[in-house]
Amino acid sequence: MAAAFSNCTSIIIVLFLLREKCTQKHTSDGAAPTAQCILPAYDRLALALCFLSKAALNFIMANFELIGTPFAMVMFALDRPTVIKYMSFAMAANCSISFVIYVLSAKFNIERKLSARTFAVVAFACFGGLYLVTFSWPFLPGKLVTYNSTFFDESERVGCNTDHMSWCGPTKPVNMYLFFITYIIVVGSCYTLLDITVNTLFTKIIGPRRQTIEHGYFQMAGGSSKLIAPICISSLYTTFGPRGTWTLEIFIIGIVVSLWIIMWKRMIPFEERIKCKCGCCDKVQTRETCKKKKCCAQPLAEFELKQLIPKETDL
Repeated sequence: MAAAFSNCTSIIIVLFLLREKCTQKHTSDGAAPTAQCILPAYDRLALALCFLSKAALNFIMANFELIGTPFAMVMFALDRPTVIKYMSFAMAANCSISFVIYVLSAKFNIERKLSARTFAVVAFACFGGLYLVTFSWPFLPGKLVTYNSTFFDESERVGCNTDHMSWCGPTKPVNMYLFFITYIIVVGSCYTLLDITVNTLFTKIIGPRRQTIEHGYFQMAGGSSKLIAPICISSLYTTFGPRGTWTLEIFIIGIVVSLWIIMWKRMIPFEERIKCKCGCCDKVQTRETCKKKKCCAQPLAEFELKQLIPKETDL
């Protein structure tokens, strides 16, 4: 009922309260802008990395959402009431941290004052650190609590079922306090930072133009990750245990962080790419195009740039 009510409320807000306005610059005589004011194409590779980052973020979160509770029950030998209490507390703490970060971002415009690229790389690296410190390394001390079908007791059986999971023996337990503390801090803060920075940078890379199709693909990238993640994660967890899923997540994070570092100079807002105008054809060009046309490339004056790029309040 709560979900249905929220959806109905959102539909009403979109239909009756939101108004789309398309700002278009006109010449002094009131005519529509000519071809020389047509915006250059946005950086498609940078946009593709945003798609990949969105999919990777959802895949990372799906791991905790899908096997977080079974992982805690097996790794820490917790019964059902206890693991529900612990996971509920962890999720409440995550939401509290996320709420504070969202409020601070809206209040102080954090994404405008600090580099979105830095936020993204650091946040993904922190997720990688979370998986590394909670990985079931072979050198860790102790063994998992195990049981099998021959275990007869009126109390609830806790630990790893050796009849269904062949990886119970070689898997080493992780420190419970280390897991929950890092989980709360990293997920609560880094997921929120990535959600803010990647979404904001995605919009800025496209520039002041209609973004309906691009945002549709952006959401589709995240949705496809949620579609694939349950199949991959559940299969790996059943066959290889936490080490299998943790290894996959570390591999994905490593690829994403590497691509962000490689494409660091390209992950910038659209207006930062528009810095010059071609004197031969009087069309606005990107900085990359200007380098190829040294004979006629001229710096784009600051007032011209402001005229070309509408303010955010106008979009």
